[in-house]
Amino acid sequence: MIRTSCIVLAAVSAAAASRHESLLRREGRGQLALEADLDAAELPLKNSPVFVLAFCPLILASTAAAGFLQFRKTLVTTAAEISETAQSNDTKRAQYRRSSLKVEEGHIKQSGFRRSRLGTLLNLAFLKALVAQHVLLASLIAVNSLDEWCGTNWRAVLLRPPGAAPMHFTWDATAVAFLIVYFPALALTLSYSLTFQWWQRKFLLPCPLKEAELVRLSVLLDGDIVEDLARVNRSGVPRIYSRGCRYVWKEELGKFVSMQAEKQKSAESLRQRLEEGGLSQQKALERLHFVGPNRIDVPCPGMLEALLSELASYDYLYQLFFLYLWCLVSMFKTSLVWALLFAVSAFVKAQTMRRNQLAMKQAAATDAIPFKVLRDAKQITIQSQDLVPGDVVYLDQSGVSVPADAFVVEGSLLVNDGEVTGESIPIQKLAVSGGVVHAGDDKKHYLFAGTTILQSGESTKAVVVDTGGNTMRGQLMLQALYPKPLYSQFEKDYHKLMALTVGGGMCAGIAIWWLQHWRVVGALSGIFVIFNCFSPLLPVSLVLGQTSSAERLRDKHGVLCVNSSRTAVAGRVDIGLFDKTGTLTQDGLDFVGCYPASRAFAGEPPLDPKNCESLRLVLALAHSLSAMGDRLVGPQVEIQMLQNSSATWSDLDRMSWDDGLAAEVQERFPFNHHTMTQSVVIKTSRSVKMGDAEGQRFGLVKGAPESVARLCGTHPQVLLEAADAWSRRGLYVLLAACKPLADEVTKYSRQELESSGEWQALGLVAFRNNVREESGAVLSELRAADIGAVMVSGDSHQTAAAIAGELGILSKQVLLTKVTGDGVQWVDLATEAQGDPSDDVELVVAGEAWELLKDQEMPWLPKAKVFGRVSPAQKVEIVQAFIRLGHTAMFVGDGGNDSGALRAAHVSLALTEATHESSVIAHFNTTTKTPTAVLHVLREGRAALSNSLSCFFFLFHYGLFMTCTKVLLGMLTERLPVPLAWAAWHIVLVEGLINTSQIYALVQSSGRKELVKEKPPWSLFCAFGMWSIFGPLAVNLVFLYGLTYQLVQQPWYIKWDGVKVGVQPHEMQAQADNYEMETIYFAFCFGVIACGFCNGFGGKFKQPVYENWTAMLALAFFTAVLLAILWTSRNAFCCLFRFNCDQATVLQLHGLWPWLQVGAGDGTSFRGMGPDSGNVLPPAWRMTLTAAAAAALALHCAVRKCIDHFVN
Repeated sequence: MIRTSCIVLAAVSAAAASRHESLLRREGRGQLALEADLDAAELPLKNSPVFVLAFCPLILASTAAAGFLQFRKTLVTTAAEISETAQSNDTKRAQYRRSSLKVEEGHIKQSGFRRSRLGTLLNLAFLKALVAQHVLLASLIAVNSLDEWCGTNWRAVLLRPPGAAPMHFTWDATAVAFLIVYFPALALTLSYSLTFQWWQRKFLLPCPLKEAELVRLSVLLDGDIVEDLARVNRSGVPRIYSRGCRYVWKEELGKFVSMQAEKQKSAESLRQRLEEGGLSQQKALERLHFVGPNRIDVPCPGMLEALLSELASYDYLYQLFFLYLWCLVSMFKTSLVWALLFAVSAFVKAQTMRRNQLAMKQAAATDAIPFKVLRDAKQITIQSQDLVPGDVVYLDQSGVSVPADAFVVEGSLLVNDGEVTGESIPIQKLAVSGGVVHAGDDKKHYLFAGTTILQSGESTKAVVVDTGGNTMRGQLMLQALYPKPLYSQFEKDYHKLMALTVGGGMCAGIAIWWLQHWRVVGALSGIFVIFNCFSPLLPVSLVLGQTSSAERLRDKHGVLCVNSSRTAVAGRVDIGLFDKTGTLTQDGLDFVGCYPASRAFAGEPPLDPKNCESLRLVLALAHSLSAMGDRLVGPQVEIQMLQNSSATWSDLDRMSWDDGLAAEVQERFPFNHHTMTQSVVIKTSRSVKMGDAEGQRFGLVKGAPESVARLCGTHPQVLLEAADAWSRRGLYVLLAACKPLADEVTKYSRQELESSGEWQALGLVAFRNNVREESGAVLSELRAADIGAVMVSGDSHQTAAAIAGELGILSKQVLLTKVTGDGVQWVDLATEAQGDPSDDVELVVAGEAWELLKDQEMPWLPKAKVFGRVSPAQKVEIVQAFIRLGHTAMFVGDGGNDSGALRAAHVSLALTEATHESSVIAHFNTTTKTPTAVLHVLREGRAALSNSLSCFFFLFHYGLFMTCTKVLLGMLTERLPVPLAWAAWHIVLVEGLINTSQIYALVQSSGRKELVKEKPPWSLFCAFGMWSIFGPLAVNLVFLYGLTYQLVQQPWYIKWDGVKVGVQPHEMQAQADNYEMETIYFAFCFGVIACGFCNGFGGKFKQPVYENWTAMLALAFFTAVLLAILWTSRNAFCCLFRFNCDQATVLQLHGLWPWLQVGAGDGTSFRGMGPDSGNVLPPAWRMTLTAAAAAALALHCAVRKCIDHFVN
């Protein structure tokens, strides 16, 4: 059978040789040329194996046979499955719908699937075919290399039928055989890469969740549905992992449920757990098995895995087939350079992504710290990873991190929440007292995992609520790892432009093939053109600009970036939303004075607290401060109140004054963001008069004037008017009230204490919040750059409006919201007359008005400049509202209550004095709390986007320029059987050195100091992009085609004819030994250098190019290299690049350095058309090329300046 196959293959090869002979004769070359070809068949790589035609059907037949055998084995098991798939009629579908195929859990839908055996079989057969094709291509290249190294045409011997004479095979026949395998392999590989996800899911069969192998989770995130396919782990309790969350099978619910606990607990149940002696050991082990270890699992692949995953994308698979072509024509140096280019590109991209993941993994990692817990009513020590929800843990160690989210049930402690919430000051955590407590509302009792314990008592205990990825810290980590995807126009256009590029390359390739009269070598030249259109540096060029800007922010400005991709988004920001206190204003407050109810009006000067007995009690006792040594810890407002109360204390719950009055706090309720109040129960040492009441036991409350006023039986209208007047002057105002309490009731809940109707207003307490010195300049520069500024504050909207007016945010007529029984009215800030928000005005919106307006049409929203008295949840809603208007929004805050809004914005900056890049409070975190960081982020964001676009336009221009150059080469050799081609060192210089250096130089440009109104384009199909590509291209084509035209007019010029000098069509190294390639290569390289340099011009978004020393050095260095190649003669340097060399020089150099392979073929050949088979250029022509290069550089600079000035 093998003998028969060989005879058939011999016949096929003879037919190929016969066709080649007829082609040669039609071209007028005759029998002598044919004999020369046949003699050349013994030379290395000239007789590429026709045994392809043997091995191709053999390998494909073996693959088909293996698939058939495997199909027979599984035929019985898949018969029922095939029948089930074919008979999926309405009854079957209805049955699946009635089962638990789609189960909704809150905002999550779950669908169960199992793998199809038929699909698995087809997938395996497809992969085997792909592997077989790639192995075959690699084998052909390896055999060609063996022929070259061994100098033996052993394939002719292998395929010779017994007793027959040795056979000779032409290079054309080999190339045809190679392409027979090449094109199907290319099509199958790219199609499989592009449709991999579809292929994996196509043959999944729906089934009940209980029996599922795979579960599809459809999660609603910020209005977008995100789907994930998770594998079911059935070792032990069935469970799945999706987007970092763990879901466990619940038999009674018939679905997979998240392990995140309810954040709302009753204080009685928490204390009961303590009284019961904690969990039992058995119960704790069951929960540990159910919820998993107390750690945050952050997936971080190894470098090899990340690199392979990146290389598996179609961008790099596309380049792999380019390598096959270079190897086919013995351009191994070029192959090596090309392989290094896309390997480095893939490495940089994979390393960038992995570095972000590694930073998150390191931030999420916690040391195994021993903690004491209460189990079975006994105190034992376990590792922090073994904690489970419900454990009673002892928190008596200072300087360690809280191991899990927990409620304090006994004792108190002082913690630093900065790494989780962004709070810049230590916070005291107290034991739960009564009622229902919630993690969001009762932060005084709730501990976040990852917060540092600064001070704690020996008896402090807490009940664990959540562990691992379900904690607040874990959720922040997962949100940073799996952010809401941003589908920018830039990314969409990238794929469109790439498709157009490849399509254009195909047209050019066909044109070159046609110019070569449909020869095989023309087909290969056309394929080279198609691949040259798409640079291997293109994928990484989009990442380098962002990474470089993130590094500059960190090193120069102290701004740390969590995800470098957000730097490019920052370049498109058109509106900034700012928190007020601690962001635009200083952290501290200055105490102004007290305004008792009896004399509180705008014209009255403030009173000293010593002269107001009732208000001095509020100042001294209505707080939630704690002491850390001699330092008071807590909100600056309360610190200022206590320091101005004239009280002395040794214990913050007991105060005394010089007149003998003493008082103590019996119950304390911290500030609540929903009610905007904070209250205490006090008892004095003697009877005092508070408002109209007299006694020793009182409830005191302070907070937002409108909130406290609602508690009072008699509405304090005068006080509210005074508060409104002082707020309009920019003061921060609190209203205080009291109510007498009976001694019989020993304990109050917050709801009982703060019930309305029995309170009496005592007066106002006013503070001044001074504006930061830098804030005005920052906002002024934003206005000049046409970037909107909106203030979003928890303070009164009148106070916020006054500060906004001082900062220039409000500059026109201002209307405020006023909530009445008829809804929301708009009133003038100055005259209080009703106004129309549709006029040319600016708006100030209060939080209670926002609640009424947010669900309606909001045509007024673009005019809203200030939002006051808004809760943290409302801040998130406001950010999302501006995003829905089409804005690219940036939120700037100081952490804490701004954490939700920071995560909701496209770009967020937290002024939190962060200490490392893995801080997850916001996308950007500052090491110094100053609003000037906003400008740094915006400048570098614009530079990142501009640099990425410059790199992209440069590489895209390079592909088009290369295509046009190849077309020119085809035109010059239109009727010649041997085309012109690049030499190996040509590719090494331009692809390996020039392009790489230009890309690196382009991303070194930092942001321009001034922010302009225009923003970098977000689309690749914009006017700026088209001019940036086709403007330099036009200059380079004029430069290239003009010099080529002048070359052929020179009297010394001899047109190159490869046949006359004995060059074969596939000897690409020798096809550059001519005057044409010298001129064209010099013009091409200098055009690329000039285009890359001019793409680095600063324009409006980055520093001028002369300040980018990397770009200047790259221009100088590569210009010097090209001039050295042009102006030197007959030496190793210029001969490597096929410039100014001849046969004698090559032989001499080969004798000195044979390893250098200066010549073509075996390193001893140079086949020019000039004297001594050389291509030495006359000095006059070298001067012409030098002058033309200088003129081209000047023209490039002029064109770039015009584009930057008139288009961008």
